Amino acid sequence: MKYTIFLLLLSICHQFTWSQNYQLIDEKVYGYPVFNNIETLSIRIQNDFKTDIERTRAVFIWMAKNLEYDINTSLKPKVKTTFFYSSQRNLKNQIREYQENLATVAFSSRKALCEGFSLLFVELCHYVGLEAIQINGVTKISATEIDVFRTVKDHAWNAVKIQNQWKLIDVTWSAGSRNLETGVWQKDVDDYFFMTPPQQFLTSHYPEHKIWQLIKEPITLSEFFEKPVFYKDYFKNELILSQNQKGVIEVSNNKIIVEFDKKDKNHDLYYTFSNDRYSKLLYLKKTKEKKYQAILDYDGAPSNTLTLYLNNNPIIDFKIIALK
Repeated sequence: MKYTIFLLLLSICHQFTWSQNYQLIDEKVYGYPVFNNIETLSIRIQNDFKTDIERTRAVFIWMAKNLEYDINTSLKPKVKTTFFYSSQRNLKNQIREYQENLATVAFSSRKALCEGFSLLFVELCHYVGLEAIQINGVTKISATEIDVFRTVKDHAWNAVKIQNQWKLIDVTWSAGSRNLETGVWQKDVDDYFFMTPPQQFLTSHYPEHKIWQLIKEPITLSEFFEKPVFYKDYFKNELILSQNQKGVIEVSNNKIIVEFDKKDKNHDLYYTFSNDRYSKLLYLKKTKEKKYQAILDYDGAPSNTLTLYLNNNPIIDFKIIALK
């Protein structure tokens, strides 16, 4: 027991220490002057930071701070890139040239789509001595996407190797977001998607190749879409949603049920449906199977969204379906 507590305290201390280190790295990178080419920036990062994790953090923060998502380009029809080649070697060279050019354009313009973000990350990592790859896949960010199976790849992110272990990173989603009311890009550097634990990353990102799930038992694309939408604050508390709980909740006798394996003893849960102006307290009752259930009255629209909150922050979205 004492040894377990010791390991827990050691882990907490380690996380706190790295949080302090990140802050020092971020402050130094935020003070960087304007760089006109990738090579000059890379030399600066190599001189300022010595370990792989420090250099990875520096590349990540510089990109999240200096690049923005190219909304105007994203609204235009997509043009498919076609390669005409005489051999596999020739094709490989053309792809490499295309990727290097896209990374250079992203760097010089300070604007890019997710492909440009991820390719520039790979290029910068290469220059500072890190191994990184681009990962293409499918994302899920809205309750409307729950249980809506699709295979078209709509996003690109990265994996970087640190101390022989691959870590997942999404610089695009860390640089800011689009204001849904104005359509304008808003800069908001957020490091949640910096080396996010694979199980958490997989709640919103599904890679084209299962190997990049980086978990022992990969899930299928159908299982990915069956799950609810999880917000980052869900992973900051003791609450654990039941493994059997799907993202779609069916209405039965004007009631819906949400089940948890563990509840947060220190904070109350609240909930809203799509058109609610105010949140309501979510009451959890312990079952004979030692689960925690919330049974809610529902007489709303046939299709709706249930959002749970903890500390006034959204943590989970469900899709409500009223059977006819």
